[in-house]
Amino acid sequence: MGMGKSESTTDIIFEKNEFYPGEKAKVRIICNNSGCSKKVKSFKFKVHRTYKGYADGKKHVTHGESYLSTVKEDGCKAKEKVDREFNVALPSVDPNRD
Repeated sequence: MGMGKSESTTDIIFEKNEFYPGEKAKVRIICNNSGCSKKVKSFKFKVHRTYKGYADGKKHVTHGESYLSTVKEDGCKAKEKVDREFNVALPSVDPNRD
């Protein structure tokens, strides 16, 4: 008896490349799980921020990165194809700063 192999593909599409605090990021997920016998448990969105600060227009003086929020949505069943849109709310206040 041989072991079978199945495949699931997912496309993730954002409406734009940059977002600002307080905006809603529209995300489209197209998951084709029709050839797979196992479900996709969930889709997770983690909002990751990076920044760099410069002084006198040229000198790099600070930088950092962090995760600001995480959103978890239901996945899809085995042998199923889904096409969904989500609005991920970006925090308007930085949760990592006082």
